[in-house]
Amino acid sequence: MKSIANILLFITSCLFVISCNSGAEGDSANTGAATTAASGKGDLYTLNEQSLVNWEGFKPASSHRGTINIKEGSVRVSGKDITGGKFVLDMASIDVTDLSGEKKSGLEGHLKSGDFFDLEKYKTANFEITKVVGLKGDNTATHMIYGNLQIKDVTKNIAFKTVVTVKDGTLKAVTPKFKIDRTDWNVKYNSSKFSTDVLKDKIIKDHIDLSISFTAKKA
Repeated sequence: MKSIANILLFITSCLFVISCNSGAEGDSANTGAATTAASGKGDLYTLNEQSLVNWEGFKPASSHRGTINIKEGSVRVSGKDITGGKFVLDMASIDVTDLSGEKKSGLEGHLKSGDFFDLEKYKTANFEITKVVGLKGDNTATHMIYGNLQIKDVTKNIAFKTVVTVKDGTLKAVTPKFKIDRTDWNVKYNSSKFSTDVLKDKIIKDHIDLSISFTAKKA
């Protein structure tokens, strides 16, 4: 019995290690073709400077995390619901938060290069809301937001859950972690799908975890 218990413990430990190193953990953002922007009825709310995107990218046995500032944006609000909106992401603000010194500046420079987001050509990314659906009976979010995400020269529609609260002329929105496939936006550096000769420890996983946090004040 002891040997069986040891075997089960070993298997459980292996599964735990695999799960810890399996890459992005967020729900898929359900990427599809770009669609028409939402009409955006209701009051105008303007985003403040504390609004940002958190990101995490993965290698087979490690990851790096950071933020991107939302440069500007606004949403339309009717009652407790977002009805439309558009955000501009400042790609030059890409920040790596889990490194310091030369390693930090080196990775930030690489992410801004042509291997990744190519800031010489594409200084901003954009997100425009196309549809918002209220969620009932979901204890993780209040709304599902659909929108066109433009990174580099590619625009695709994505959907993700969001917790939205509106009180006293202030809207706060926070998304649970969700994931996109970076190669859908032509960010292909060291992807195993496109670089078959990349060494295993140099592979960068295709999925990136994202979460968005923004606050907006009624105009």
